[in-house]
Amino acid sequence: MTDQEKAFFYSKIGENIRAAREKRSMKQHVLAEMLGLSRASVVNIEKGRQHVTMHTLWQIASLLNTNFSDFTEGLGQQSTTKIEMQRMKFDDSFTTESEKDAVRKEIEQFVETLNKS
Repeated sequence: MTDQEKAFFYSKIGENIRAAREKRSMKQHVLAEMLGLSRASVVNIEKGRQHVTMHTLWQIASLLNTNFSDFTEGLGQQSTTKIEMQRMKFDDSFTTESEKDAVRKEIEQFVETLNKS
């Protein structure tokens, strides 16, 4: 994946996170606090400047009461997305098997959505 493709990928995910947050009338500092991040980190994630982990995407989706796969809407390049998803490593910071299972289910739904595109 080229640097330009990565920039597009993360900026699109960030745009979708911002749209979901704004849809729920949540301020950046509130989301940041709930995630244990700084507001600057949320700003950078939403602008695509900070590369968000799968675990953080899952947390954001949960906090915003949305589907994990909604963040990939508008990417349009299935092959690019698949390559990037393969490069992202599964975060082992989950504390319970049920958290791992929930993330696996979201990832499977995400991949299924990509395959239907």
